[in-house]
Amino acid sequence: MTTQTYTDDFEVAGGSATGGDFELLPEGNYLLEIESLEAFDGTKFNSTEPQASVKVNYVVVADPINGDWAGEHVDQIAPLVKNMANPNANLHQIWKAATGETPQEGVSYKLKAGLVGRRVMGNVIHKTNQ
Repeated sequence: MTTQTYTDDFEVAGGSATGGDFELLPEGNYLLEIESLEAFDGTKFNSTEPQASVKVNYVVVADPINGDWAGEHVDQIAPLVKNMANPNANLHQIWKAATGETPQEGVSYKLKAGLVGRRVMGNVIHKTNQ
C-alpha cells in the first residue's frame, strides 16, 4: 500500500510554462527563500505525458558571487510523488534541505505550511537536453 505523502494545502491553480524573455542566474550557490508553492500541470521529462507537479517559487536572499541577483525570483518544478521518502524525488530533497528532516514512509506532509518562508542553499547549474 502506498500512502500519499503530501497534502494539497497549496492553491490548485494549474498552469503551463510560456515563452518569454528572461535571464538565467549565473551558475553558483545562492541563499534562497521559498516564497510560495502552486500547482503546475507539466509533462514528464523528455515526454508529452502529463505530470502533476508543484512550482516552487524562491527569492534570492543572498548572492555571494557578486550580489547583483539578490531580490530576483527563481522557480523550480518538482513532480508530485506518491512517496516523498524516495531520496531521488525532488520534493524529498527540497523538504530535507528546508526543514532538516528526512521525509519518512507513510507520513503526510503539508508542503505549503512546512516549506514557505524556509531558506535553503541552492546550487544553480545550467543543463541542456543534449
